[in-house]
Amino acid sequence: MEVAGGSGSSNDDKDPEREAWEKRYVNQYNDTVTLVVGEERQEFHVNKTVLTQISPFFKAAFDGAWTESRSKTMELPDIEPILFAALIDWAYSGSIVSEHAVMGENYCLTVRSLVQLHIIADRFQIPALKNDTNDGIFESYEDLFKMDISNLHDAFEKLPEDSTLQCLLVDMWTRGGSLVGTTIKLVESLPKMALRVINAYESGANANDRWNKHDYHENVRPVLSSYESE
Repeated sequence: MEVAGGSGSSNDDKDPEREAWEKRYVNQYNDTVTLVVGEERQEFHVNKTVLTQISPFFKAAFDGAWTESRSKTMELPDIEPILFAALIDWAYSGSIVSEHAVMGENYCLTVRSLVQLHIIADRFQIPALKNDTNDGIFESYEDLFKMDISNLHDAFEKLPEDSTLQCLLVDMWTRGGSLVGTTIKLVESLPKMALRVINAYESGANANDRWNKHDYHENVRPVLSSYESE
């Protein structure tokens, strides 16, 4: 494996600036923050660097002028602990425990949970996680039509118009409408989504249109770590 810089370092040739950088680089993995999540007040103790490297929101909170940067604690009472656990699991492992987990459907996130996790990722500005939740929903195509439509409500109320998830859900519905027989219940339950679906039909969308899960990805820009930005 090639090492950046090529020559490494020794105690004989270190200068004060180099030593300060190395100290920050090593210590970044010793700093933890606490997140108190849900009505249950479930505590998560998370490495600060892992959290701030995936999210500009958390970086501003714990590395900026927010009170959380001093207290190292954040309250998130409106988030389900299982969803925040999925976010942290993804931050450490790079994968989501989705419907297709090897442990079986009883040990994974449902489509409804993936939708909610996407909304959380949007709130905390984590496009890579949004992409992965979209992939999980894309791969759970038929499961979309087995769940209560009301579970999609937040996707059209809490996300920006024409978000990648909204586009994915509309496209999935136009391709799978025959599975539910009619869009009447969609009109009754989710008028915003129904209007988008009707417009898609009028534009000629149908089940034979080619599509790819990567069509619903956002660009991902890295968040500088503390030692890189200092």
